[in-house]
Parts: sequence; structure tokens; C-alpha cells
Amino acid sequence: MEALMRLRVLTAGLAGVASSEAARELLGRLGLGPCESPVEGLRILLRRLGVRAEVEGGEELRVIVRQPCPFSLERCEEICPLPHISATYLSTATGRWWGPRRVDRLFVKRTGEECEYRLSGGRAAPKP
Repeated sequence: MEALMRLRVLTAGLAGVASSEAARELLGRLGLGPCESPVEGLRILLRRLGVRAEVEGGEELRVIVRQPCPFSLERCEEICPLPHISATYLSTATGRWWGPRRVDRLFVKRTGEECEYRLSGGRAAPKP
């Protein structure tokens, strides 16, 4: 990670490696390991992050975050890290690829006292 930070140019591939490694480190520090159920694994992750949320399963996962959220910032629907943290965790914990799904141009839809995001995937992870 330190070597990547000293680079003057960071390609998309190196950024992906760096973010995946940072996520693994964070998840290890949170005491999160592999999970059988993506829904239950995501519930545990969000609880450890201090986020009150409902997780619904199906063809894609739907996450409804209740306010107050520790990641609430002005215009947070534009920069919320939760969809990406969730996708990285599920990809690491299940060994299958997960990614946030856009709603219009954003990953998070905010309505009143709730935010919603969706994750799609569960497909086999690509071979390196």
C-alpha cells in the first residue's frame, strides 16, 4: 500500500488492487471473515460499522439505511461509501463478484429519512 501511495500515476488496475487490499485489511480488523449467506454477512458488516439498515435478498440485494447514518454528509448520496464497501466485502467474503447498481446516475437513492442502494452479482469471480 505504501509503495502504491508513492506512485505518481495510479492506473485503474493498480487502484483496484489497492482498494481490494485496503478492504481486506479493514475487514480483517473488523473481525469479518467468509460468509455463507450474503444477506446475513451484509447485516453483520453494517452492524459493525454502526449503520442501522434492513437488507433484503433476492436476485439482487436491497439495502435500506435508516438515519442517522454515521456516513451522513452533505450530498452524501453522491459520495456514500457504503455501496462500495458492501460490494467489496461480499466479493471477498463469498468468493463471488458483487457490485453496486446505479439508480439513474447515482448508487444511492435518498428519500426523507432513508437511503437505499442495491447490489447485484453473486457471479463467479473472474480468474486473474
